[in-house]
Amino acid sequence: MVRSLEDLPVEIIELAVSLLSLSDVCSVRLVSRQLAVKASEGCFLTSCASKHVDISNTCLQTFVHMTQPGGIGCVLRDLTVVGVAIITHDLQFLLRKKKCPVIKYPGEHLDCTREELDARRELRALKQREVEHGIFAASGLDTALLEEGFRNLAANSKTRGLRSLSLEVVAYRDACGTRVQPIDANSWELIWTAAVETLRVTFTALADSGLAVEKLILFNTQQQCSVEVKVLSDLLDARQMTCLESVKSLAVSFSDPIIHDREQPKSIDEAEDDEVEDDAAETRRVPTEVLRAQVADQRGFTGLASLLKLMPMLEELELHSYRLPLPGLGFDSFNFLREQRPKTLGRIVDSVPLKHLRCCKLRGIDATEDALLSLVKQAPLLNLSLEWVHLARGTFRSIFDHCTSEAAKLERCYCDDLWEARLLQFRGAGASKGPKIPLAGGRGGGNTLLRDSANIKQPIVYHQMSGRALGSPLARRWKLDNKREYGSP
Repeated sequence: MVRSLEDLPVEIIELAVSLLSLSDVCSVRLVSRQLAVKASEGCFLTSCASKHVDISNTCLQTFVHMTQPGGIGCVLRDLTVVGVAIITHDLQFLLRKKKCPVIKYPGEHLDCTREELDARRELRALKQREVEHGIFAASGLDTALLEEGFRNLAANSKTRGLRSLSLEVVAYRDACGTRVQPIDANSWELIWTAAVETLRVTFTALADSGLAVEKLILFNTQQQCSVEVKVLSDLLDARQMTCLESVKSLAVSFSDPIIHDREQPKSIDEAEDDEVEDDAAETRRVPTEVLRAQVADQRGFTGLASLLKLMPMLEELELHSYRLPLPGLGFDSFNFLREQRPKTLGRIVDSVPLKHLRCCKLRGIDATEDALLSLVKQAPLLNLSLEWVHLARGTFRSIFDHCTSEAAKLERCYCDDLWEARLLQFRGAGASKGPKIPLAGGRGGGNTLLRDSANIKQPIVYHQMSGRALGSPLARRWKLDNKREYGSP
């Protein structure tokens, strides 16, 4: 006879717990030790197996506490480390407008509109949060606490490691309690800065902890959030990352280098009493040859190759490239960038042996025919996905011929929005029925091709898009979606 909840079978308790919210499950676990053990199985463990941890004092302290011996955090399998960007541009712009009638509020020592008063209060709170975050980062506690949590997982979890480690960034833009994704932050440079800091803290903590990671995801799950390749070069040169030898899957979003054609003035955040200066400081133009040297810097192409060299057992690779504004490069900047951007993939193919790579996904990548052909030949690929890939030199003909040959082991091939001189259209087995954007004239064919084991060996028929693109809501949506996914912001 069942006298209390503790006497119920584990299966019954798991069924009851599955109907409760996480907070209610936590309350049930506080009833007794026996009930805590039984209620900690099933869905509760599943909810604790995947967590997001902000790089903040409170969150990292909790992370360290929960991963102590016997802590519920020891069941963690998928961890997302979240960096924080504080963005005040919108509030500062609002304070510059001053278009509304002035109203004087009792107890206030300034004349302003209600909108301006709220903006000043929020701006003051955001700046205070920014100061606290800066002090915390400067103290080194962010790295120390994250490293301690990693060490706890390495020592106390059953697997002695993580199934996946992801890095993301969120932004506080107009209120301390409102978090927005990078695509909505309206300040891509601050997002990139936060991404670099998040990567630095995580890699430093990971290198010193010895925690094994099976899957590493670097800013690949968010739109308009990436890191420069040269940042990877700097980080990997500064420390030993032998812990990455266990990585079997890597997904990373990288971008063009950040350059400015004018010297940057001091930040308007330095104005006293939250006052915003109306006139920007005079700036001087940076010479074109200096900007070109920054873009052509070899460290901007070797970082990804250096990272991949640390992962000898890599089986899955996803690369996403994001284009940034590159002003001041001269009248032939298009041809200059067509020569520079493909070097990243070229360095990987030339220096990294991808002996175990089974799945490869390239998105937004600039490449040459030789580099891409070398990649699909040297790696024993079973799954190849190419999306928004631009060939700076050559054609896809030799690549498609190899993919459909008997020498290739491919079981699945997916192509979407590929470019030579113009966008490609496919016909035949696996091709979509029509183009994504309306055309006047042309030879027909779709922009997407999907082949599986049933038709992978059939020849791939394609041609460059002919006809004139017609303006339409579909065309505008297609352009907007690709701009959000691949840049520039």
